[in-house]
Amino acid sequence: MLEDKLVKIESSDRGSFLVLSLQEVDNQRFPSRRFAVEVQLGDFRGRYDQVWVEQPSLERFVAEAKDLERTRSGSAMLEAMSPDEFFLRIQSVDAAGHIVLTTGLWRRQNLGGKPQRLGVEGSFEIDSSVLGSLIRGLLDLAS
Repeated sequence: MLEDKLVKIESSDRGSFLVLSLQEVDNQRFPSRRFAVEVQLGDFRGRYDQVWVEQPSLERFVAEAKDLERTRSGSAMLEAMSPDEFFLRIQSVDAAGHIVLTTGLWRRQNLGGKPQRLGVEGSFEIDSSVLGSLIRGLLDLAS
């Protein structure tokens, strides 16, 4: 079942997380995946279940994450098909190989006839030892 395909990435201190949950696969018109994304950054939280990601972008992100795990340097970046809705970047921030996840999740809505942008954006450190399980989860989402 698609709902069972998810990846959760938690901060080292367990106070922040990001969840990607696969909702729909489109291999006909344009190879892509629809995710429900949930982000908690300390006390700030957001969720949006209409985040579409191109299949090639997801596969590139997985390849970049594998390189990051192997070398403990560089970064991996994923953006939604509508880049003003979601992004996820995992990057090494120092020579010791500390890993930081940076993300942003937004929705647009009209309030009183005026467009509003609601969202959450920020970063948290993740334990580099979880990169292997993260990559396995991402491969499952991409397949």
